[in-house]
Parts: sequence; structure tokens; C-alpha cells
Amino acid sequence: MSTAVQRRFPIGAEFVTGGVHFRVWAPRRKHVRSHLFAPTHLYGTPDDFRAFVDRAHALGLGVVLDVVYNHLGPDGNYLKQFSEAYFTARHVNEWGEALNFDGPGSGPVREFFQSNAAYWIEEFHLDGLRLDATQQIFDNSSRNILTDIHRDARRAAAGRSIVMIAENEGQDARIAQPLDKGGYGMDAIWNDDFHHSAHVAVTGRSEAYYTDYCGTPQEFISMARQLLLSCRAAPPLRGGECLVPKFPDFPSAIPGHCALVMYEGSGD
Repeated sequence: MSTAVQRRFPIGAEFVTGGVHFRVWAPRRKHVRSHLFAPTHLYGTPDDFRAFVDRAHALGLGVVLDVVYNHLGPDGNYLKQFSEAYFTARHVNEWGEALNFDGPGSGPVREFFQSNAAYWIEEFHLDGLRLDATQQIFDNSSRNILTDIHRDARRAAAGRSIVMIAENEGQDARIAQPLDKGGYGMDAIWNDDFHHSAHVAVTGRSEAYYTDYCGTPQEFISMARQLLLSCRAAPPLRGGECLVPKFPDFPSAIPGHCALVMYEGSGD
């Protein structure tokens, strides 16, 4: 096991009661999110990462991997060398070229990302995935790609219990609603509200993603009552009325509050 990673456990395990939220790509400042089947070298070899997961399980902790299926970083983005069909101009992605999940030639593209999700669950025995910024995953197909990613990840778990969580800035309720109710079948939506309110409260900074948050006691009281702050008046950044029903009718994953520890690729 990587010594740097191993050292975190004897200390951190005392404070973690739920699980570990792990980012496996390279440092964000380099924006490298292209090699989807390779753990970053900052966590050691693939076997080091497997050992990390095994150690977490031995301590009674689950490990949830953060994956980015909404765009690829410019460095090392090799997919176009194989086919232009991986990307599309039919949708506008705020971080780069949109991935082609619903246009001509999209079948193999969907299979690529579905197999990636299954790979992490099967090869590393991870306990779930957290899909980053799904509002930038565009799919007008009759069956949304999130549904297929969820299905293949569960098959790869081979009966093990896993959790599939989607971050979504608009907190679209369809993501975590059952298929028979027109949803995509994911287990929960990642609740950024707690993190953002806490960030503003601690740092006093409220630009960009934090514009809608005040960090006031009332925000935390509201979250305790209904979990999602965006059920209040529609925030300007989200561009409209919130689609998420109030707790307890809706599954929500709260970073920090649920004892999830985030290890960033940058080592911060």
C-alpha cells in the first residue's frame, strides 16, 4: 500500500463513521480527466489502491469513487484518435466538448462509459460511485445514460451492496426517481447545499458556486428540516424552480454531514 495513503488511516479512521469519498484522477490544477481506467499515481499503483480499499473495508468503511463522465480534460484526451463519434457539437458543455451519448455513433460511446463504471466496482471492489456534475451530461435518448451506468455498475457488484450518487446542480428529481415513475433510477443526489453553506460560513467567500448561499444558521436549520436548500425560492444560478421534493420523500447524500471524507488528487 502507498505509504502516504496508509498514513492517513490510523488517524482519520477515528473520525470517519460512514465511508471515504475518493477522487482518483490526477491533480485538478492540471485538469487531467482523460485516462478513465487508471488511478492517479498519487495514490500509488493500482494494487496500492486495491489495498487501500481492502484496508478501508477492514476498518468498516466504504469507499465511494468520484467519476467525471461529463467531459474530458484537454491533456491526454486521446479518444478522438480512435473516433470522432466520442464527442458532439449538438450540445454545449461549459467545460469543453460534450460527450456523445445520444447522437450518431453513440452506442459504443455509451458502452465505453458504462464499462468504466463497472470496471471500478468490479476491479477495485468499490462501494459506489459519485457522478460529477451530471447536469452537463446531455442525453435525449429514450433511456438515459445514467440509467445504464447504474445498471452495469450493479451487475459488476455481483450481489454486493453499492450506492450510486449523482451530483446535479439543478437537483433534478428524475435522477433518483424509480424507472417506473419516469426517473433514471440512481440511489441519491449529492447534496452540495450543506458543503456550500458551510464553505461560506467558514471562509466568508460567496462567489461563483457559492453566490446563492449565506452560511447563516437559518440555512442549516432549513437543511435539517428538508435537506435541500434549493427547495426555497429558485436560486439565480440554477435558472428556475427546484425540481426536488422535500425530505423524507427524496434520497439525498450530504457530504461532510454523513461522515464522508474527500481525498483530493492534489493531496490537499
